[in-house]
Formats: sequence, C-alpha cells, structure tokens
Amino acid sequence: MRELSESYPKIFAQLLREDRGIDRDLSEISIELKEDTLYNLVYQIINKQRKIASVEPPQPAVADPHTIMCPVQLIDALKRGGTRDQKISRRLSAWNNSVKRSPEKVAEYLSIFIDLQSLTKKSVSGIATKGIVEQFPNIVGVIECEQEALLEFAEQFYTERITKRTFHLARIAQKCAALYEQDKKHSKYLDYNDVIRLTLDLMLHPDYKDWVLFRLDSEIDHILVDESQDNSLEQWNIVAALCSEFFSGLGSSNSKRTLFVVGDVKQSIYGFQNARPDYFHRMHQYFSAQSNDTLTVQLHTSFRSARPILCLVDRIFNAFREQVSFQSQEIKHGVYRASDHGYVEVWPLINTERRKKLYAWDEPEIATGTQHALGALLLAQTIAGTISMWIKSGRMLAAKSRPVCAGDILILVRRRTILVDYIIAELRQVGIPVSGRDRFNMMDYVAIQDLVNLGEFLLLPENDMALAALLKSPIFGLTDHDLLNLARSRTDAASLWSKLQTFIQFSNITDYLTSLISISKGRTPLDLYCLVLSEHREKLLQNPSQASAEIVDEFINLLIKFGLNNVNTLESFIHWIKSTNPEVKIDISTSENVVRVMTVHSAKGMQSPIVFLPDTTNVPKCELQLIFDAENTPIWCAGDTNARCRDLKTLKRQEEYNEYLRLLYVAITRAEDELYVAGIGPSREQSWYDIITGVGGDIFTKKSVVLSPMFQDKVDVLYIESPKESG
Repeated sequence: MRELSESYPKIFAQLLREDRGIDRDLSEISIELKEDTLYNLVYQIINKQRKIASVEPPQPAVADPHTIMCPVQLIDALKRGGTRDQKISRRLSAWNNSVKRSPEKVAEYLSIFIDLQSLTKKSVSGIATKGIVEQFPNIVGVIECEQEALLEFAEQFYTERITKRTFHLARIAQKCAALYEQDKKHSKYLDYNDVIRLTLDLMLHPDYKDWVLFRLDSEIDHILVDESQDNSLEQWNIVAALCSEFFSGLGSSNSKRTLFVVGDVKQSIYGFQNARPDYFHRMHQYFSAQSNDTLTVQLHTSFRSARPILCLVDRIFNAFREQVSFQSQEIKHGVYRASDHGYVEVWPLINTERRKKLYAWDEPEIATGTQHALGALLLAQTIAGTISMWIKSGRMLAAKSRPVCAGDILILVRRRTILVDYIIAELRQVGIPVSGRDRFNMMDYVAIQDLVNLGEFLLLPENDMALAALLKSPIFGLTDHDLLNLARSRTDAASLWSKLQTFIQFSNITDYLTSLISISKGRTPLDLYCLVLSEHREKLLQNPSQASAEIVDEFINLLIKFGLNNVNTLESFIHWIKSTNPEVKIDISTSENVVRVMTVHSAKGMQSPIVFLPDTTNVPKCELQLIFDAENTPIWCAGDTNARCRDLKTLKRQEEYNEYLRLLYVAITRAEDELYVAGIGPSREQSWYDIITGVGGDIFTKKSVVLSPMFQDKVDVLYIESPKESG
C-alpha cells in the first residue's frame, strides 16, 4: 500500500521528461502558471478523480473584445466632470482607441462597470459623480445599458477562457493519471482510493455483485461504523451495500442483524480526504427508513472535559450551529465531571506587523529575522518557561490531585510552521522532555538543503549555485561579503570553485572539499554523509528553525533505506531527494511523559489534562484557482470567474470555513482540565482567537499575570475557572 503523495513526484517528473503528447497543452497554458502550480493542480485532479473522464475540445471563441466599444456619449459627458470623472473618461477613451486587447486590458475595462468577482453591476455613483448625473440625466440609462451588455459579454468571455484552460489541464492530468496507473502495475502496489474503488466495484458491478453479496451475507451479522462523520460518499455506498439484506428479511442468516453507526458531525475535519459531513444526517435518515427497529441515541454528556471548557464550547458553537452540526438544535454538553476543577485562560496577543515580502536588499531584516518570526520565538519561550515553572515548582494539577508532569501537556497547532520548531527547541533548552515533529518534508529544512548542496557540489564542482549556498552554510560560515569578493576576484568565466582555490585564506576549505570529492567517488552516500555529520552535526543544529536532531537522524535513516532499495550512488540519491522531497511520519502518540506538539488533525481521538492552542490568529486562505463541482469535475478558473464558478467558489469558501470551525471544536475538546489560548497578533477577523475572545465578557474574568518574555510587565488575561475542590 502506498499513498498518491509518495509516488506522485516521480510520476510528474516522468510526465514532463518523457511525454511529448502534452507539449501542445503545455504551450497553451504555460503563460498562466509555473511548474510548481501545474504540479499542484494536476495532483488535486488525480487525487479527486483517478479515472479522469474525457473532456470535449472547446468550441471556437465567440466573445471578441474588439466588438466592445464604450458609448462616446458617456466618454464626452465624463470629460466635463471633475478629476475623477475625467480620469475614468481617459480610461474609457483609451479602451476605444486600443488595438491589442489582452485579457488584462479586458479586465481593466470591465472593472470600471462591473465587479469581476461577483459579476454584479457597480453603483452608478462609482462611475459618474453626482454632478455629471445631474448635468446629464440620461447618462444613468447609458451606464446601466453598458453594464447589462458587459455582464453578458463577461459571462461568455470568461466561460470560454475557463473552458479552454480546463480542457488542456485535464488532458495533462489524464496523461499523468495513466502514468500513475502504469507505475502501480509495474511496481505492484495499490493506494487507498484503489481499495475503496475495488471494494465498491465488487459490491455494485452488475455481473458479480449478487454472488459477492450472497457470500458476504452468510458471513456478516453485525456492522460497526466508527467515526462515520468522516465517511466519503464511496464509503457510505460500501456500508449500504454490505447491509442491503439486513432489513429485508431475505438474508441467509436467521439471527438478528445490526448496523451500529457512531459519529459526531461536529468533529468532521477531513474534507481533504473527501469526507462528506453533510451526508451524516441524510444517511441516518436513510438507514432509519430501512428498518422497523431503529434506535437513535444522542450522547450529550461529556466524560472528558471539565465544566469551564464545556462552557466555552457551548458558548462558541451555539453561534455556529448550522455550520458545525448541519442542524439548528441547541448545542449543550452535559458535564460528567461537574465537581472537578477546570480552567481556561486566554493570553493577550504579542502583536507584530503582518509579514511582508523580503527582498535581497533587506539585509538588516534578513539578519535579525522578521517581526513575525521574533514573535513566534517569544511565544515559544513563554510557553516553555511556563511549563518549566509548573513542573520544577511542583505545581499541583487540581483535578488529578498530583503535580503536573510533562506527559500532561499537549500543544496543538493548526499547521506545522516555524512556531513548532521554536516550541520544541525552547522546551529542550529549559530541560523539559518533548516529542519531536510528528510529520515533515525533508527538504523543507535549511540544514538538509545544505547537505544536498554539498552532494551536488561533489558531483559537479563547477555548480556555482550549490557551492555558494554550501559556503554560506554553518559548515563553512562565509558571509555575503566573502562571496562577493570571491565572485569579483577574476573577470574571466572561471567557476566559483576555481576562484575559491586561489584564495590562501580559504585553503582549509578547498583542501577539505577536495578530500570529500575524492571520498564521494569511492564510498556510498551513507558513508559520505556520516563522515560529514560526525564533524559538522553541531554546527548544522545551531539554529532550531533550520533543523533538529530528529531531522538529521531521519536524513540518515533515508540514506539507509535508499541504499537498500535503489542504485546506491550519490547522483541517484540527490536526484531522488530533490525530486520527491520525501515526507517523514513519526508516531509520537505513544511517547511517555513528554510534552507532545502536534497538529489538531493528528490529535484526533486523543486527550490531555492540559492543552495549549498557540496558533489561533490566522484564517486559512481558500484556494480557488481550481474548483470541483458535485461530480468532482475540475474547473480551472485561475483568476477568472463566471456564474457557475462564482457559485462554486462561494460554496467552497463556506465549506472550508465550516471545517475550520469544526477543527476548533476538536482542538478545544482535547482538553480534560485546563486550556490555554495564545497567538501571534494581529488576529484576523473570524479567526479562532477572534471567536474565542468575542463570545461575551460575562463568562470571562480578568486577572493580571506575568507572561515573560512576551511581555515585560504584568498583563491582563481572560479566564474561566471552576472550584478547585475535586470531587
């Protein structure tokens, strides 16, 4: 068994390298995207549809921008207005006089009259000022008539563009999917979607479904479906087929047969795996209608969390009932641990400016780190310091009547960012046992990139880019100033390696690299990198954001596995790791008495006495470049839209935000006794932090605490607390 993500990098590289049948399709869309964008788009399509249906070629374009002319009457009227009117008049006149009307020019003209995202008319007052409307009363009719014509044109124009680019993208995806199927047959493996598809085919194929179901019918008396809120439609179809004879009285068994379905739709957080929480209640109704002996049990009592945590949950999610539960009934949790101590604390945000794009000339900022990165570091230090103080002072966990230990603490994030690395590093710095990352991509770490650059240089010393990056790595520590001096040392076309060898002060570096070049020709990649790491491991681990001990250890593990299953040369290893960026997964759920740091998705089904939520201020950006309809047909909108795309985009935004809310529900309800909410500001509107702090001041109380080094002085925190007397 493999996942698509494991094989896809190799398949995509093979597609671009070998399949000349996609050249025309690539030429049609290459102007609109980069290679990594194409990589992601094709992956999304294959992940949704393994058998991609043929797409009809687009019809010849009908919407011709050259047929659109702005009414001269409107241009002349606006000329007589103020500065804004005259500016719009010049833009309209430039459109009429233009010969080449590119899509960008079309969008610029249309945007004067209509909103291109919603495809609705703009207000007349946004086109002509009040003075012009009073001076030329009929101009309103002219504008509205032009808007109607442009709305019709925009729908046709963008539909044609979307249809054309989708056709070419789908053809590329078809070729890639075919290569993927060939690779599975050649290497003899299946992915998880294959298992579902093959199972469903067994159940539903008209040629043999009766025989299969008959054989299964004699073997199955009871079916249990757990976590059913995360079922896809295909999985529900399998369940329905398996129990099709349960309720008819026609089965081969005389014993009572049961279907037992367990689920909480508020905890459905796997939309990226095609989960359909909107079918949870529908399937309940379907199965209830099939049986005369249906029993529905609503479990309202929480046996996990203390009262303050459940009070917060109820207050938050009753404002989002339809979004999280697909029902309008009140969300109210019964408290089993009513007499146990519970506590919720919300820290003030450490405010930073929103991240801006860094440029090469922003040397001071690159040297010191962005404000956001510094904010993440301060938050990590504060969390680590707080936990360290609790454990070393013997602080009591009131609900458990014992001191707090590292294994009591679970730190949950929405995404694996630099904050995770900082938290892990800072906890280790203060001597608190902590698990490493549970999942990561190897090439995402600078230290691993440095090691790969070393390999690329050893394979080809004339690779200036690899050598420059290697020289700046912690292994050698050269500065930008040193590199500039090297590059400018000779005016001829000599390589950077040749120039480096002429500098006496760098002779130790050139001698060392020369010895590695010789070693790399006769030793395995594992031997080579073990030698390098034995000498430079500590240097590579100096910056926790660039790597950790676990990352380097997993790099060695990859070298071992690669050597067992592949041609064990440095060239093949470097090509493999760069083209696949392998993902490493580590099971940290079984770690004993260590602080665990993981994503909310990874923590599903887990619980912990104390939970920190430090990643609460961002709202995930909804990716709308590629969307899918109800049949999972891909539509590549890019920056364009039409009526259909507009509706699908609106639906996708709402679905993704609803899942974001359900993810918050899962995060909060992992806490048994205590919950701590923090973040790096400013907080975005409708973010977790915004939602939690906006539930109403009547359930929170304020107090002043020390949160160092985030804040130098005492600050106010919000908290909810139940009595400390344990039941």
